[in-house]
Amino acid sequence: MKLDIVNILQLILIFFFIAGFLSCILYSYKNDIKKVNYKLITCTWRESLKYSEGMTVDEYTVYEKYSIWRFFVYL
Repeated sequence: MKLDIVNILQLILIFFFIAGFLSCILYSYKNDIKKVNYKLITCTWRESLKYSEGMTVDEYTVYEKYSIWRFFVYL
């Protein structure tokens, strides 16, 4: 009888260890994905702003008139 209780306790402890390990992995994965997505969005936004910095007035009017800026915003 004692062996059955000890085995059940060991199985429960192993289950909690595995569940805790998997939850730590999932939690860190979700946080890393959010950080990576944020970095990609900010890099894309910065690059699209850099594109319009070196334009002349004529190029900028075409840039605004034909809505070229929309293609850079949604990259």
